[in-house]
Amino acid sequence: MIYLKTYQKYIINNFLATFGKIFFIFLSLAFVLTIFEEISFFKDIEISFFVPFFLTLLNVPSVLYEIFPFIFLISTQF
Repeated sequence: MIYLKTYQKYIINNFLATFGKIFFIFLSLAFVLTIFEEISFFKDIEISFFVPFFLTLLNVPSVLYEIFPFIFLISTQF
């Protein structure tokens, strides 16, 4: 079993907390931008709100996968 020193635990916890906050910010930003893009794409077609919402839920993980290195780099700065 690996035993971490107190300062190592502090640094890891601080980084993970910052990473979680930055990840949530980018997740919400990607969700909002993608939902607006899908709604504007389907504005001329008579469909329910759930189709753009579902397509957004399918698209957001790929967007986050593409910007994950930037999320990681921004997290290390704070």
